[in-house]
Amino acid sequence: MRPIDVAKQFNISTSTVRKYEDEGLIPPSIRNANGYRKYEPKHVEYMACVLAMQAGFSRSQIIQVMACMMDGKANEALLICSRHQAELIRELSHAQKTVNMFTSGDIFRELKLKRKLSIQEVSQLIDVPDTTLRHWEKEGLVVPSRNKDNNYRMYDANQIARLLIIKTIKAAVWSLEHVREVLQDFDNKQPEEAYKVALDALNYLYKMNLYQHQGMHALYTLCLSQGLVAQHYQQDYSFFQNL
Repeated sequence: MRPIDVAKQFNISTSTVRKYEDEGLIPPSIRNANGYRKYEPKHVEYMACVLAMQAGFSRSQIIQVMACMMDGKANEALLICSRHQAELIRELSHAQKTVNMFTSGDIFRELKLKRKLSIQEVSQLIDVPDTTLRHWEKEGLVVPSRNKDNNYRMYDANQIARLLIIKTIKAAVWSLEHVREVLQDFDNKQPEEAYKVALDALNYLYKMNLYQHQGMHALYTLCLSQGLVAQHYQQDYSFFQNL
C-alpha cells in the first residue's frame, strides 16, 4: 500500500501518515526500488490503534507503548497503559472527594480533621508531592500557617479544601489562572461556582476513563493481530513444562 492508501482508510493526510512513522508511532515502512514508502496490513493495524489511543493518552505515552509493541514486548506496553489508568483512578477518587465536600452539607465534614497537618501528612492525604505543594504556595494558591516552635508548615481544613480544589481542577488540565478564579469564588463564599467547576472536572476525568479503556481495548486488539498474546502464553506454558 502507498501512503495515500493508508491515509484514505482513516481520513487523514499522507503527511500525517509519514509523520506518525517518523515519530515511531507505526513501524518503519518498506522502501521500494525508487525509494517510495510501502505499507503492509500491520501498518494499518498500528495506525488504527494509535488513533484509538489518542483521546485517552498523550503522544509521548503512545510512542512509548508503540516502541514496546515493535520490540514484541506486549506485556510492557499493556503495563504502561495500566499504570496511567491507575493514576487516573486516583485522580477520580480525589475529584469525587472534592465534589463530596460541597454536597455533604458541611464543606469540611469530609476531611474529618482533629488537628492541623504537616506538609508530609497533607502530601500523603491528597496524593500530591510536597514539592508541588510548595509550588502552589509560591504561586499564592494556598498559604499554610507556621508552627511557632519550628516554623514548619501546618494545614487546616480550609487549606486542605483549597488544595483538593486545586488538584481536581489541575487534573482536568485547566490553567493556573482558571484555578485562581475558582478559588476566588470559594473565598467569596460562592461555593456553588467552585462546585460546578469541580463537577465539570470530575466529568472530564470520567470521560478520560472511557477514552483510556477504548484505547486499551484497541491495544489489546493490536496484540492479538500481531500474535503477541499467543506468543507470551506459549512462552509461559513452555516454562512450566520445563519444571
